Amino acid sequence: MNELDTLKRAKKYIDKMAQGINPLTDQSVPQTDLIANKRISKCFSYVSDILQEKMNALLNCSQVKEGSVVSLLDCESGESMQLRILPSYYRARYTSMGYRTKNYVELTKTSDADGINSISDDSPLGKAIIGKRAEDEVCVTIDGKSFRYRITHVSDSSDSETVF
Repeated sequence: MNELDTLKRAKKYIDKMAQGINPLTDQSVPQTDLIANKRISKCFSYVSDILQEKMNALLNCSQVKEGSVVSLLDCESGESMQLRILPSYYRARYTSMGYRTKNYVELTKTSDADGINSISDDSPLGKAIIGKRAEDEVCVTIDGKSFRYRITHVSDSSDSETVF
C-alpha cells in the first residue's frame, strides 16, 4: 500500500466518523457517543479536508522527465541517492570518458555546483523512472542484476536546491 492508498483509506474512515458512522461496522453511532458530538464531527471534517489536500498534492506532483532531479531509495540496501535526468545526447559524451558505476548505470557525471549525480534518460534506470511520480517503485535490470528503487521526491531542475 503506497502513501496515496493510505491517505484514501484514512479519509474514508474520517469521513464516516464525521457523519456519525462507525467506520468498522458502517452502523450509525448512538447520539450519546463521542463521535456524534457536533464539535468532534467538525474536527473530523477539518482533518478530512487536510487529507484531501495532501492527496491532491500527491496526485499533482511532478512526473520524472528530462531535467528532473529525482531522489531514490534503494529498497534492498536502504541507500538514498539523488539523480538529475539528462537528455540522451549527454550519454555519449560522458560514457566515452569512462564514467560508469556499480548500481546506478551510466552515471554520467557529478556536477561540481550542486553535487547531484546525473544519468541519461536512455540509460536503463533513466528509462525506468521517466514518467513516474513520487512514491512509485521501479525495478530495473542492470548487467543481469535486478534493482528495486522507490522514488521519494521529484523536482524540476530549476528548484533542485529544495531537494534534501
